[in-house]
Amino acid sequence: MRRLGSKSIPTGLLSKNSSSSRLPLVVPIHRSTIKMSKSKEESIIEEEEKEKEKKKKRDDASKVPSPPEKPLPGDCCGSGCVRCVWDIYYDELEAYNSAIETHNKTNHGEIKER
Repeated sequence: MRRLGSKSIPTGLLSKNSSSSRLPLVVPIHRSTIKMSKSKEESIIEEEEKEKEKKKKRDDASKVPSPPEKPLPGDCCGSGCVRCVWDIYYDELEAYNSAIETHNKTNHGEIKER
C-alpha cells in the first residue's frame, strides 16, 4: 500500500509509471439500468385505452353490412348494355350475401337466415 495524500491506496491500483503525485487508475463500475415503474394514473389510462380498442374491435365486428341499393325501373335503358345496372346490382348483392354469411359465422358461429 502506498500513501497518497491522506488516503492509502493499494499499489495494484497505481499505474506502473506512477509517482506519488499522480492519481490512481480507476476502473469504472458497470451499473445496470433501473426501470421506473408506471404510476397508478398511467397504468389506469393505459388499461382504459386497451379497453376502448377492444370495444371498437367488437363494435366493428358486430356491424352488419348494408345491402346494395336496388336500381329503379327507369335506371335500365333496355338496350342490352355490356355492363347493365342490373348486372352491377346482382354482383353487389352476391358480395353482400357473402359478407352477411361471413359476419354471421364469425359473430354467432353459425349462419342465420334473414
